[in-house]
Amino acid sequence: MQPNVAVLSKLAQHGPSKGRDSVQPYYKAILAATRWKEFSSSAMGNMAPPDQRLAQDADYQNWIMRHLIRPADLGIEEMHTRIDDIEYPEAMRKSLPQTPDFVLPDKQLLLSFIHRGKDRQAIEYSAESAGTRKLLNISEELWILAHESVATFADELSASLHPRLLDVLVRAINEPDSQRIQSQLIFATHDTSLLEGRDGLPPALRRDQVYFTKKGTEGMSELYSLAEFKDNARPNHNLRKRYMEGLYGAIPLVEKLTL
Repeated sequence: MQPNVAVLSKLAQHGPSKGRDSVQPYYKAILAATRWKEFSSSAMGNMAPPDQRLAQDADYQNWIMRHLIRPADLGIEEMHTRIDDIEYPEAMRKSLPQTPDFVLPDKQLLLSFIHRGKDRQAIEYSAESAGTRKLLNISEELWILAHESVATFADELSASLHPRLLDVLVRAINEPDSQRIQSQLIFATHDTSLLEGRDGLPPALRRDQVYFTKKGTEGMSELYSLAEFKDNARPNHNLRKRYMEGLYGAIPLVEKLTL
């Protein structure tokens, strides 16, 4: 592989037409270098973050606080963590699958936060807002993007996040402080605010980083880039307004609703 040749281009050139085994090294390499995460449920219910590293690694916890929690203006000044044993009712244990592949977790991470203000009482993780729980639940993935050369595929990244916070997160990933880590975030979102500039800055995403999906009459989705609209997607254009007006397609044809 030449350094300036895309892996997918190589697959298209020497792929299945030369035998299924010929693509296996590329296929395995892509799988090894990518992660997939579904974020739409990251803030649901009282689900505690599964990452017990928050309680076991002080440097990791400090990074989360310094790079994510405090800059996000959540009002959180301190994070308290502990790991407790989980006790299950005997009736529940008997009702669960009794197979070697199914193992109940025996430890749980308990989190609480101290917010700024006169009242210094700790607030349990389960009592925090959906946005705070969402940010905590994706913090591990953001740490990985900052420290490892990996491509992460994320569905519904924007769920429960303020548009301004989403914008800042995307800019941080798109414009890293160090070029040592070549990580990549590929995500699906319905938040069109990423097509607009902010505070005199251009949009968080370049034109060639924006792709639309348009569902055809037979139910199949077509994927195409905003960069294909050259003259109709210039830097001085309001891309969000033009998209919402249907200029780029990929707009649902929603009929009038009556309740």
